[in-house]
Amino acid sequence: MQPQDFFTIANYIKDNFPENCKEAADRTAASRLYYAAFLYARKLLTSWGCSFIQSGKTHSQVADGLKNSTVRPLIVIGKKLSKLHEIRKKADYDIHENFEADFEKLQINYETVMALEKEWEQVNDTKQKEALDKINQRISEL
Repeated sequence: MQPQDFFTIANYIKDNFPENCKEAADRTAASRLYYAAFLYARKLLTSWGCSFIQSGKTHSQVADGLKNSTVRPLIVIGKKLSKLHEIRKKADYDIHENFEADFEKLQINYETVMALEKEWEQVNDTKQKEALDKINQRISEL
C-alpha cells in the first residue's frame, strides 16, 4: 500500500455516499486526504535520514520540521501540511460543529505536499544538508 492510496479513497468517498451521510463522507474524505499527504511526507523525510518516534507528535514533527528547513518550497509544503492537519482534526474531533470541506483547496494543498520529492531534487547538496540539519533539529525539539 502507498500513501497515495488514501487520496484515491478520499476521492471515492466524497463522490460516492448516501445523501443522508454527506457530512460524514466529507469528514472522512478530508481525513484520508490529510493522511495521504502526511504519510507521503513522513516516508520521504525518513528516506532522507530523519527519525521519528511513533507517537502523536510525529504529525507536528513532520510539518514543523519542513517549516523549519532553510528551503522555501519545503517551508511552504510544511505550511500546507499543517493546514491539512488542522482540517483533519476538525473533521475527526469537532463533530458537534458543522463541517464543510472545500475539496478544491484541500486538493491543492495535497498536491503541493506531493511535490516534495520534486522540490527536493532541485536543491543542491549543500542546501540539502543544511535543510536536513534544521529539520532534524526541529524534530528533536518536539
